[in-house]
Amino acid sequence: MIKAILTDDQSLFRTALKQSLENSQKIRVVGEAANGQQLLNLYSETAADIILLDIGMPIMDGTEALPKLLKQNHNARVIVLSEHDREPHITQMLNMGAIGYFSKNCGIDELVKGIETIYWDDLNDQPLQTQLSSDIMQQMALSSLAPKRDNGNPNLSKREFQILSQLLNGKNASQIAEAFFISPKTVSVHKTNIMKKMGVTSNLDLFKSSLEYGLIQ
Repeated sequence: MIKAILTDDQSLFRTALKQSLENSQKIRVVGEAANGQQLLNLYSETAADIILLDIGMPIMDGTEALPKLLKQNHNARVIVLSEHDREPHITQMLNMGAIGYFSKNCGIDELVKGIETIYWDDLNDQPLQTQLSSDIMQQMALSSLAPKRDNGNPNLSKREFQILSQLLNGKNASQIAEAFFISPKTVSVHKTNIMKKMGVTSNLDLFKSSLEYGLIQ
């Protein structure tokens, strides 16, 4: 079972979220923190697989806690769960090292799926795909920071377009390999070529570049 820490200053929200996550029978909440300082103290005492982190908290907020947590353990897997759903917040937290960003308006099934994807990719030593809730993806698509390019589509092959589509839908290398009857290593090679052609070096930039090219509707 996936072990998670909830970090949010609203106790009622934490209680409701804990119940919903544990009702999925896939996640067990092993700790709760009301601010970033409590999280840092708690994380050193637990063997949590995933940390759910809010941004706006007293004493130490999420933007201060995230880099300190990753300095404490660079392998910490952090998903931001916040009411802040604007592109600057999203980009800031992902660039700082969060592996996912979900708004508090997302459905519990969507959140559980994102947690599971990150956990199993990590466990199987697969490249971690940035997980975003559907409303966050929509917000980024509407962002003025993602204008359409005027130089046409990137020079991707048909197979590369197929792989890219699967990546943008949150599929990991093993799932894509199974869908196309190829090896996970081949998927990784395709992804490397896609990112090179699109001039990006991170999953977040791959997503944003796909928006710019009009590859995400």
